[in-house]
Amino acid sequence: MAIKQVVAMNALQELAAEVIKASVCAVDGGWLALVNTEAGKRLAVVVDKETPMTGMLKETEVKEIAGTRVILAGLNANNAAVVRRFVKWAAPSSCGTRGTSVGFSDWLGCADAFVVDLFAKRQMKPVLVDYTPEDSMALQRNFLEAVDTATWGVLEAGYKEGYGANAAGLKSEEEIVKALLYGYSMIGFDCSDKINLSIEKLSDEEVEKRFYQFNEAFCAAVNASKLNDEIYVCKNKF
Repeated sequence: MAIKQVVAMNALQELAAEVIKASVCAVDGGWLALVNTEAGKRLAVVVDKETPMTGMLKETEVKEIAGTRVILAGLNANNAAVVRRFVKWAAPSSCGTRGTSVGFSDWLGCADAFVVDLFAKRQMKPVLVDYTPEDSMALQRNFLEAVDTATWGVLEAGYKEGYGANAAGLKSEEEIVKALLYGYSMIGFDCSDKINLSIEKLSDEEVEKRFYQFNEAFCAAVNASKLNDEIYVCKNKF
């Protein structure tokens, strides 16, 4: 039998100096919230027994209150990933084709919990993370820290309407794989290093020779496109 919300809230209020009420949400087997304690802000989960979620949390402290277990956990990268897995609205999602998306990158990691209120109940979706390798180097924050900041900010605000996270300017396979593993909902490739600019100096005959060095299926597909179509240009006088 699931723990009732009122029981979970009573346990949290007995344990913590403040329960951030907007963050309170149901999870499998109990309730989750952010709380302020004497040791700082913590993730709190109220359950009556061990669950798959609580088993994944790190840096935990368990308290027994009125027959319930309250698990306090640090706001670290592991626990942010656990929250994104079990609280779906705290994870980035694609913007889709409906409505408008607005970029707002919290580069310094201190605004996400406040800015999402600007988008609540509006036909706009915020892109809270818009990060590049250059940003990461300049700010000394990696791609995972950026999306973790958004996760905690959205959870604190109780913002359930979805947000995007864009990893832009990626050049290596390693960067792309990491961004996907971290849950980024948009990926931007920078292929400029792969462009052979020497082709600009080749003659038409040399370009054609290079073209037919590609595999036969690719060449056939290009030739079957509009590459060889005649284009008519009509010049009007005004």
